Amino acid sequence: IEAEIGNSLAFIDRIGDFHLLIAKFCGNPVIEGLLSSILHVLKHSFQHDRPPGGPRSVLLSFNDLVDAIEGNDPETARILMRAHLRKVRERILAGSQQVGTPS
Repeated sequence: IEAEIGNSLAFIDRIGDFHLLIAKFCGNPVIEGLLSSILHVLKHSFQHDRPPGGPRSVLLSFNDLVDAIEGNDPETARILMRAHLRKVRERILAGSQQVGTPS
């Protein structure tokens, strides 16, 4: 993923691949199917709404998650994943509120 930081579209594709891999790794076909169905929305969102800290901050949070998974530490992985989902939710809600706000 890091090799693609300079190429926005390729980076976004790799982020999508990473998410699908994590979903597949979880062994829950419902999560995998859900993520597959909304991935195009997430890619579009990431193109237009960069996270604070940019792509490198995304990589750092993913590195911590991968370390927890590789270290067989499901509790830390769960905490990190919930924190990630909470941040994504907050960004999406903040963006949707801005869309409805008159200029």
